Amino acid sequence: MHLEGPFVNPLAAGALPRADLAGPSVAALAALLGPATGDGRGIRTVTVAPELPGSAELVGELTRAGVRASFGHSRATAAEARAVLRGGGGASGRPEQPFGVTHLFNAMTGVHHRDPGLASLALTDEALVVELIGDLVHVGPEAIDLALRARGAAGLALVSDALEGAGTGCDVFHSHGRAHLCHSGAAWYPGDRDEAVSGPPRDGVHAPRSERLAGSATGQLEAVQRLVARGVVSAADALTMATFAPARALGMETELGVLAPRARADVIELDPKSLALRRVLLAGRPLPAATSA
Repeated sequence: MHLEGPFVNPLAAGALPRADLAGPSVAALAALLGPATGDGRGIRTVTVAPELPGSAELVGELTRAGVRASFGHSRATAAEARAVLRGGGGASGRPEQPFGVTHLFNAMTGVHHRDPGLASLALTDEALVVELIGDLVHVGPEAIDLALRARGAAGLALVSDALEGAGTGCDVFHSHGRAHLCHSGAAWYPGDRDEAVSGPPRDGVHAPRSERLAGSATGQLEAVQRLVARGVVSAADALTMATFAPARALGMETELGVLAPRARADVIELDPKSLALRRVLLAGRPLPAATSA
């Protein structure tokens, strides 16, 4: 599990409910993990805003507990994030379980030539494996190209950031007490009247300025297909970003995300032209083909 909070900056919370956030502290982490390690509770990654007081101590405790820290939902400068990264065990450039950056470019300080933010550090520091949402709504093609040129496919872990409505066929679903609309491959919710944020065109018309981006409605395979079909990423790079890079982020690249002896035989077979799903194997055994009701 990846806990995208609660230790994030309320000023960069995005769609996360601000009432449920908490300041970084070792005591709060202990309440989440209990007596077990991260593996024992299934928690492998926790998003942390590195500029918040207590974040350095929290990241150190995460490292000791075997839980990966991922920087995100943050207003940190590059210098603030780098200080926590180096203090938390990322100074070698390749810790056993690399630090991460949660959904690059979204809910974080960006790339600026005089005032570099978290996105600048994500593009330049090899100690980080960086998440990238591949629905082409959260991140545009030029920014994806920039990230790929800077970090390479193995340094960019494709993530869906999908919410409950993804894959259901629903146009509307409810989460955290509010309605969300699914269109253009993403999920949106009504924002405050003074929030001047517009969505992508829907049927040729721009979404209302009060509609805010909440998450994705695109699954991982669909994102791969979309990136390749639109010529944004090559099939080889897209598949590396969707398989090897996420496994590397968790320190499991010898077990997952590779076709190699002694690796886990969880495999999908895709059509070489369309990338449509042909077959699924779990532990080397084919799953029965899905049937419609």
